Amino acid sequence: MLGAIPQGSKTLGPAGGTWQTYVLASDVTNSTLTFSDVTGLAWMAEPQAIYVYMAFIRFQSAATTTGINFCINTPATPNYVVNAFTHCGNTTTNGFGSFSRADDTGASAAGSTGVDAINSDVPLFFHGNVSNGTTAGLMQLRVHSEINTSQVTVKAGSTLLVMRVA
Repeated sequence: MLGAIPQGSKTLGPAGGTWQTYVLASDVTNSTLTFSDVTGLAWMAEPQAIYVYMAFIRFQSAATTTGINFCINTPATPNYVVNAFTHCGNTTTNGFGSFSRADDTGASAAGSTGVDAINSDVPLFFHGNVSNGTTAGLMQLRVHSEINTSQVTVKAGSTLLVMRVA
């Protein structure tokens, strides 16, 4: 039900169920070009199930020239994953990034390229649709910095909403 904060990840009910809500309990940082888990923003996926998800993220960057990138890590061999994110960029551009791959191996799609002020909250909207394959398992939101050695922080209170639709 909307507003509930499950403790940890859990399997969602049958298609047409309600939104499940996951709230980030503590900040998650990354200062590398390697994706890392946003622990707590994840759910257990059933085999051959389709999900839609929306994440309302609050993040900060250590430099105005450092953007952020997100993806969803899935169990083995999903049928498809499509997602995108948007956020306010620096003073001249809107930030935009997308990632439509099942995991974080190989070349990544472009992330955003900066923010308007360092160490200030930036709202980010990440959304997508995933069709899980035959393997049940964890669907995990992941993040990395756009610049190696420049820190980005996903702030506590960031929220993930997930619904099984088929």
